[in-house]
Amino acid sequence: MEGLLTAIAQHDDYFWAAIFLAPSVLLMDFGMLWHGIQRFRDYSVPVEADIVDVIVKRGRRTNVYRPVYSLFYNGETLTLPDVSWSGFRYFRTGAQRTVRINPIQPDAVFDPKTYWIRMALWIPAMLLFTVFALSGLTM
Repeated sequence: MEGLLTAIAQHDDYFWAAIFLAPSVLLMDFGMLWHGIQRFRDYSVPVEADIVDVIVKRGRRTNVYRPVYSLFYNGETLTLPDVSWSGFRYFRTGAQRTVRINPIQPDAVFDPKTYWIRMALWIPAMLLFTVFALSGLTM
């Protein structure tokens, strides 16, 4: 116990940063994964769709993007936005995607490709951040 208290005293800033940052980042990772699982469950019907527009919200420092899809579902042509905004523009007007729609409330679509791209960027970055935070415990 004395060794731990001595380590805490010597590296107080690193210790407290690691204690608070690592669990917070891991919770965010699990939260994003859980959110994705919910989306895959709720938006269960795959349909082919064309991106017909990209809504852009301009901020002071960055923009966010939301694709709008045209698709044929239940005998009618629908124009629906994606359920989420993205800080990256990895879609273009005219592209065709397989998206998912919620059969109970078809007011938006979920694009699995966009989700997986976001996860491919988010999870490694947050895991790296967690490793740096945990390394504070060993300094």
